[in-house]
Amino acid sequence: MSVYVISDTHFGHTNILKFRDGFDSIEHHDRTITDNILSVCGKRDTLYMLGDVCVYKDSWKYVEEIASGVEFLHICLGNHDLERKGSPTLEDYMSVCKSVFGMKKYKSAWLTHAPIHPDELRGKINIHGHTHSNNIMDNRYFNASCENIGYKPVNIATVI
Repeated sequence: MSVYVISDTHFGHTNILKFRDGFDSIEHHDRTITDNILSVCGKRDTLYMLGDVCVYKDSWKYVEEIASGVEFLHICLGNHDLERKGSPTLEDYMSVCKSVFGMKKYKSAWLTHAPIHPDELRGKINIHGHTHSNNIMDNRYFNASCENIGYKPVNIATVI
């Protein structure tokens, strides 16, 4: 019964391959990340996905597979979620998730897609994504973007 976090999976987003090495197609990219998530998270675990989850509905099957492989899936919407025609809808997200949110307090952390301003931390840390491999050099911030964590979810207790 562990809790994990990952961000910026970008399922279906072919343009992301320009910035991520080691993938020969978007299918390879999406399958690798899904397999990595399910190799770490199990049926009794909770997963927080912090935005830019699935850009096109064609890749929604990966989110459904992840949702069926964990006890609870929570999604923080990012700037690429619900962005365009052909994206999964809010109803799609709500049909497989325990919660869909923009910002959430979890124990001593704020869970967000983009990092929040330091004045808004209020004694907590910020676990976020959005910045991909660009990290904020401040120990109050943890970047859970796929590139930053080896494309595998990390245990939130370890981060906190």
